[in-house]
Amino acid sequence: MGKWLPIWGSLLAGTLVFLGINLQQIGLISSTAGKGGFITGLYVIIVPVIGLFLGQRINVGVWIGAPLAVVGLYLLSVTESLSLAPGDGWILACAFVWAFQVVLVGWLSPRIDSIVLAVGQAFVCAILSLAVAVCIEDINMAAISDAGFDLVYGGIVSVGLGFTLQVAGQKYSQATHAAIILQLEAVFAALSGWLFLNEVLSSRAFTGVVLMFAGMLIAQLYDTGKRIRTNKT
Repeated sequence: MGKWLPIWGSLLAGTLVFLGINLQQIGLISSTAGKGGFITGLYVIIVPVIGLFLGQRINVGVWIGAPLAVVGLYLLSVTESLSLAPGDGWILACAFVWAFQVVLVGWLSPRIDSIVLAVGQAFVCAILSLAVAVCIEDINMAAISDAGFDLVYGGIVSVGLGFTLQVAGQKYSQATHAAIILQLEAVFAALSGWLFLNEVLSSRAFTGVVLMFAGMLIAQLYDTGKRIRTNKT
């Protein structure tokens, strides 16, 4: 299976990225951005649960840090009442897909060259997305031109750069830690809006930011401290 692993790995990872992106987009049609971000971020809890089913040992730091990060994400993202909308089910399915993608990349990244996996994953996602668009969308040059910047930015920065860095980073990081760190996307979005768009960062949102950072630090430092104590003994 060794020589076929890059192909199978790229197919599986790319399919999960395709499903995660599109399930979220479908859900956001009838949900809100804040609630959608919170539900998507629940993968930070799903990842260690998947790890347990795979026989992995999850340290105490993750079980403390992950719920803290979820509470922080709720305070940061959800400002309206958490009522259920039809799209929320799609977004919850998206959260499970992203959890499996993080776990899969965590298993593949030490076994496949990072660039090969990242490029293969992006290529599969692009082909699947194009196939679906041809089947169900009205594709025309005017629409492509209007969305040109978003397409280029999303393709190069979000998928190209973002997912490549994820693959490279997970070669040296546990999936549970990676899930918590990736959830900080919401923190950087809020801080960027505050710094560059003059958006107001409320005390509730700021508390959420602090809790998310605390969750990440607890998960990371507990594991680091445990390794240091083990090495000393």
